Amino acid sequence: MVTLKRIVFLLGLAIGLPLGFILFSLVPSGNALTGFVAAGEAPQPTVAEGFQLMQSAALKGPRALAMGPSGTIYVAAQDGVFALVDRNGDRRFDKQYLVSTLDATGLAFLGRDLAIAAGNRIVLLPAIEYSLLDPPEPVVLVDNLPPLGTLTSGPDGNLYVAVPAPCDACKPDNRLQATILRVHPDGSYEIFASGVKHARGLFWDEGVLWFTDEGNALLEIPDELNRAERKGQHFGFPYCVGKQPDPRLNNGLGCQTFEPPIQQLEVFARAAGLTKATLPGIEDWMLIAEAGQWNQGGYRLVAVHDGQLRLLVDGWLVDGKARGSPVALLPLDDGSVLIADELGNALFRLYEGL
Repeated sequence: MVTLKRIVFLLGLAIGLPLGFILFSLVPSGNALTGFVAAGEAPQPTVAEGFQLMQSAALKGPRALAMGPSGTIYVAAQDGVFALVDRNGDRRFDKQYLVSTLDATGLAFLGRDLAIAAGNRIVLLPAIEYSLLDPPEPVVLVDNLPPLGTLTSGPDGNLYVAVPAPCDACKPDNRLQATILRVHPDGSYEIFASGVKHARGLFWDEGVLWFTDEGNALLEIPDELNRAERKGQHFGFPYCVGKQPDPRLNNGLGCQTFEPPIQQLEVFARAAGLTKATLPGIEDWMLIAEAGQWNQGGYRLVAVHDGQLRLLVDGWLVDGKARGSPVALLPLDDGSVLIADELGNALFRLYEGL
């Protein structure tokens, strides 16, 4: 049976993505969700001079972000994966579409397909930009992996996914754990970097993979910022955390043979989302969302460069109680940065301002 959706879909293919998407979005469907929680209900952080912060959307537990080829924003949240659209250009998302009910930990694009890391597999939603109102069934790219973390796409056309360690201090039984995997479009994969305890943020810049990694709060060893310049580098876990030997497993091995961090951050930071800044005054600095831990530290957005650290947004930790937790970052085409606040159930946008 030829439906109105199918007719508009085919018309969209004929006339091109942008106009076709507009036509397709006008077709009513039960998958279109509207009615965001009013901006201002999430905890309002404070921002450094020269910048402004606004709430762009409210979603339960947003934890991962990606941008589609047409500029549509995709968010992995507590209730599934959503596509967000700003129809009037006011920097607030006023329409959302549920495209998957998977409990996702990472999102990225592989060509036109949305890749979703969920549990122990990566699935694809083919050509999702054409199908927001009638999402396709997920196609499994790779499965039977250990539990997965964050996900990104590389300049080589492959996906890169973090596979966290299963413990605070142990030698994982599965060689794929405590690594970053490179996943090819045909579903084959290989270990790209090892000795990585838990990379919550991945970002490619000029052919180099930057990532945040977890320190050890019990040993008061801070989180860290790293860069992987080639396949095969080892970043120390479980023998070393940052530049320091882990006395429980090192056994005199030392840390000289492992890759040292580019910069150490803060104990309890729980460094998560990562991107490169294009905002005035901090161009080429790395932005890090510190999700925070145990109400002791983090819960802020910082910029780091050559050993320097600049606080950009804080106020998520008030009187020893966490009111928000920034976990993911996404640079937008206008130079602003989208921030996912998992605990505060909100998306914020950081941009240049007086």
